[in-house]
Formats: sequence, C-alpha cells, structure tokens
Amino acid sequence: MRYVLFSKGQVVHATTESPFTGTPKLKEIKRADGSIVTYDKAKTDPDFKSFHEVELIAEQLTEIMGVKYLAYDNGAGTSHRYGVMVPPKVGDDVSYGFNGDYYPCGKIVRITPGWRIYTEEQVVDPTTKLIDTSTEEGKALAEAAQARRDADPKRERKIKMFNRRKNTSGWKMKGGTWSLVMGIVDERNPHI
Repeated sequence: MRYVLFSKGQVVHATTESPFTGTPKLKEIKRADGSIVTYDKAKTDPDFKSFHEVELIAEQLTEIMGVKYLAYDNGAGTSHRYGVMVPPKVGDDVSYGFNGDYYPCGKIVRITPGWRIYTEEQVVDPTTKLIDTSTEEGKALAEAAQARRDADPKRERKIKMFNRRKNTSGWKMKGGTWSLVMGIVDERNPHI
C-alpha cells in the first residue's frame, strides 16, 4: 500500500512504509538520502475521492520524487477506486496471469506514450527456458541471446502486447484474458 504524505495541504512525499503508530502521533519517515520528511497528514487509496485529485497528486509526486507516478481509477464498485502508482518501466521483469495461473514473459522492451506495453521473452534455446538475469551467468546468457537476435532479424521473437485498461491500475494482454504481473512468476493454480 502506498501512502502519500502532506504538509499544510501540499504533497511532500510517498512511501510504502506505514506512517501510523497506533497513537495520534505520526511516525518519523526518512527519505532515501536519510533526511526526515516533515508532514502532518497521510492518505492512502481509500482516502482519495476523485480522479482529478489523484491526477494532481501524481503530477506533484513525479516532480518531488523524480520518478513517474500515474493516477488510476479502477471504476465504480471497486474497493480502492482511486490512487497513484509507479508504473512499470522498460527493463522490468514481468509475467502474465489469469485465475491463479502465471507464466513468465520476459522483460518490458517498449512502452508507448498511451501506456501500451510490449514484452519480449529472452530464450536460451528452442525449449524456451527463461534466463535468470539476477546472476552474472544469466546476464552473460541474456547478452548472448540479444546478440543472436540482433544478428538474425528474421528470427522468431516472442513479443506480447498489453494495453492499459482505460485509466485503471492494470494492463491486459491483447485479447483481454491475461493480466500483466510484475516480476517473474511461474505458478499454476493447484485447485484446477
């Protein structure tokens, strides 16, 4: 859950750390550089009342934090209808999922101005084994795979496209069933 911190009605910071202590006093929150954030109010998704409000907050957070923030509206009848989020970015590891089944789909390689996301699976061999780029060996394999793709432009590429659903916090794969999931997730629903 993301908390937006305010001082005298102005946005000053965003954090995933809860500012609440269980007492009327708010917790001391520090920025990445170690400086203390001075604030008098904290809000989170259920506290926001309109898309316009979260759009303004997202703009202010983008300027203050130096990271892109997006406003979202998940639609009437949903809990946490309005909010702000840090959107996916090029290079993020992602997967796709539906009904408890998740499959890795590589890395984000392109994001359009309208927030359409393209992913490309990095493969080692025709069995489509995914490369773990968190290790030095994995990074070397990924670089070699990229060199092979660059050397053979006609080689089949495993590209998937995800569209942002209106102004929501979710992306759906072309066709509408599968949703974009952050991180490498390879799980199957055990109840099916």
